[in-house]
Amino acid sequence: MPETSLKDCLGYANKQVSVDLLAAMGVSHVSGLRKQLVIDRIVAEVKLLPKALELKLASCRDEAFSSFMMMLDKPGGTFTFAGGDNAGADDLVPFEPFVWVFYCDGCYHAFIPQEIIAAAQRVDVGKIKRGRNRRQQLPLAISVLKEYCGVAPITEVVSCCNELFGFEPDILEVCDYLYAHPMKVWSQYGQEVSYGCWPSGAPAPSSHIVHSSLSDLYVGDVAQARSARYRSMDPFSVRAPWSTDGHGVIDRGTLREAELRARDTYIKMLLMRRSQGPDRRQFDPEMGVDGALKWMRSVPEAIAVRAWLDEHVPDREDDFTYADDTLGYLISWRHSYPEGRRLVMCAESLHLFEHTYDRLKLADLLVNLEDVLPSWDLNGWSPRELRERVAGESSVAQEKDEGLSAA
Repeated sequence: MPETSLKDCLGYANKQVSVDLLAAMGVSHVSGLRKQLVIDRIVAEVKLLPKALELKLASCRDEAFSSFMMMLDKPGGTFTFAGGDNAGADDLVPFEPFVWVFYCDGCYHAFIPQEIIAAAQRVDVGKIKRGRNRRQQLPLAISVLKEYCGVAPITEVVSCCNELFGFEPDILEVCDYLYAHPMKVWSQYGQEVSYGCWPSGAPAPSSHIVHSSLSDLYVGDVAQARSARYRSMDPFSVRAPWSTDGHGVIDRGTLREAELRARDTYIKMLLMRRSQGPDRRQFDPEMGVDGALKWMRSVPEAIAVRAWLDEHVPDREDDFTYADDTLGYLISWRHSYPEGRRLVMCAESLHLFEHTYDRLKLADLLVNLEDVLPSWDLNGWSPRELRERVAGESSVAQEKDEGLSAA
């Protein structure tokens, strides 16, 4: 076992670990030095360790960051565990040169070198953790908003982050993220890029974010698929949330323009309906953990559908994955095309009704699920929630009228 000094630990690692640490400390042109000279230079420049630690903690993998934070809470920054302990297998990974793990005498010994513990006291690790969370939470908020509403102003991402995570990013930060993370797909013509924004396609404070099935990229896919079908004299209606006005057109470019017009009309219709309806439904806090689609799979009505699927696994399907995979497909398919009876239509396409004698029971389960899933048309409200909301407002108004009449 080495001592818990950084110098002693670096002697057990390859030279590149020491060279990378020096680079993070801001010291360069040392790769030509022998390993021991590089280690000696680190010891001489130990005052620069906080800078290196801050840089590495901000950019390392989540597992490494979690390991460092866990070890930082251990007395003296040390932890000993046997090979069968879950803590060692599940919660701790080596993060050299900051977290070291050695095996000796039948046990694992993990520790943070004393110099690193001293450097950590001069670094705001809480701020780094918040920054790391922010980088993960911003894309999750964008994803939740797109799945929930289909189309929404980019400015609404700010309130979405505040609602789910308690912070408000600058609108330019949101646009910068969308610029840096466009949707990409490889085609026969090379890599195509779509930012998933509307109407210009590129992020801007005045733009809207859109679901992938409303993006320019998907419009192009639909146009290409329909054009190919028409050329083969086998017209086929490719699934899309909108209804195109380009049926019968063979030229892909002309058809794409028709698809874009139809898509734009659909988006404008959604926005108009929202302006005349209730404000967006508040997000469930659980959506900030695993996203909107996983939350939808956890509602009681979805669990009931999953139970039915688990009892009706077709031959040659995997008993362990069939119910989860099929439920996920049903919800994702319906949520990308939020019109009435979508779940029943999808179930018919999957031939689910062929696996039961009680077709009415399956239809009821699907209708109940459809009734509680959020809808783009209803600004994130489910049909059932909106009915209950309207009924509640009517009841309050009636009580008020009766009170005025009595007076």
